[in-house]
Amino acid sequence: MYSENRVALYCDPLQPLSKGDANTIGQLTQDFNTVIVAITGANAPVTRKTPFTIEERIEMVKNVFGDRVRVVTVDEVLEGSEESRAQVVLRTIKEAGLPDPTDLWTNDENDVVDFKEFFYRSNPYKDVNPADESKYMVGNVRRWLHVVQSYSIVYPKQSELRSSIEKRDAGWQVWVPKRNIDLVGKSASL
Repeated sequence: MYSENRVALYCDPLQPLSKGDANTIGQLTQDFNTVIVAITGANAPVTRKTPFTIEERIEMVKNVFGDRVRVVTVDEVLEGSEESRAQVVLRTIKEAGLPDPTDLWTNDENDVVDFKEFFYRSNPYKDVNPADESKYMVGNVRRWLHVVQSYSIVYPKQSELRSSIEKRDAGWQVWVPKRNIDLVGKSASL
């Protein structure tokens, strides 16, 4: 278990919430007292690539985790925006009155690059080992950036999962938490 004052943030569009996402979030609920799930792309229109509404994605998280996690929705950052995705995520969390996250968990390379850049800009004179690119000091808060690696079981990519759902291939049900099979299966967007 991490220290009580550390706050985990899991950042993902959850299109849909997969078992891989659920396993990571579930582990975070065991290791951290506070877990924030930031569902990105809240303002994305419903398309084949983004078939689930923000309401459906919130419901997916709540079905599996109930009140064990705090959920925030984050609009997609538009091209040319003055704010980076990292800034938008952290601002949204602050506006929701949630604690400042200390540990970011993501499997999205864009998030990794954006948060690293944001952390470096926030404190170019970090007091941690420069060879360790996963630890940063921002103000008086030590932050960790964790890149979620593949598990021993290989999970399909979100796009592969959506394609399987769209084709109504029953195999997709293996990769979605059981509590969400009906919700994912009845989505009219696919």
